[in-house]
Amino acid sequence: FQQHPYSKFFTGTRQTLQRNGIDARERLLQFYKTYYSANQMYLAINAPQSIDTLKQIIQDSCLDIPNTNPLPPEKKWNQIQLPYPKPSSDNNNNNNNNINSLIP
Repeated sequence: FQQHPYSKFFTGTRQTLQRNGIDARERLLQFYKTYYSANQMYLAINAPQSIDTLKQIIQDSCLDIPNTNPLPPEKKWNQIQLPYPKPSSDNNNNNNNNINSLIP
């Protein structure tokens, strides 16, 4: 993953991100510390590997993501129509580490 182009920040420069006395890096870190939580994440994978292989990759990569159960940063997020069933509130209150498969 380290070699993937998206593994690095690629929008803006130090000058454009520090305008008007705002430290964008510090604000991004604060956002990350506040909202980076498993209960706010969904992962979709389209890959040629078998389901069992993909499940193992996901478990090895994602099980350590903390679930701090924060509320979404904007109430608007609750208004967005999801392209899949919305998880029940029970799934948001504990770290179930659910993996669901949809095979066409």
